[in-house]
This record gives sequence, C-alpha cells and structure tokens, in this order.
Amino acid sequence: MLLRASDVQLTLGQKMQVRLHLMMCGACTNFSKQVKVMNGAMGPWRAYRNDEERADP
Repeated sequence: MLLRASDVQLTLGQKMQVRLHLMMCGACTNFSKQVKVMNGAMGPWRAYRNDEERADP
C-alpha cells in the first residue's frame, strides 16, 4: 500500500491502517523511508526527462 500511496490518494481509513502498521513493523518503516528517498531522487530526474522529451522534435 506504500507504493500505491505514491500513485493515488489513500482514503482516511487506508492512511490510518498504514500508520498503525508502520508503528508495529520495523521492516515496513525502513521500506517507507527508502520509498521517500527514491521519490525524492526521481523528482529531478522526471523534470529533466520531461524537458528532454520536449526538446526532441
């Protein structure tokens, strides 16, 4: 559901489920942090990629 949350907006109930699970599960907490880092790194790449595609005729 963590990956899904980056694609679509979760409902309030789903957000609460994720938070509760993260409070109990260290592995998913680490994964959540990794996803945030990856999303942060992908933002500049996506912007660069979009600029490059617009420049190609």
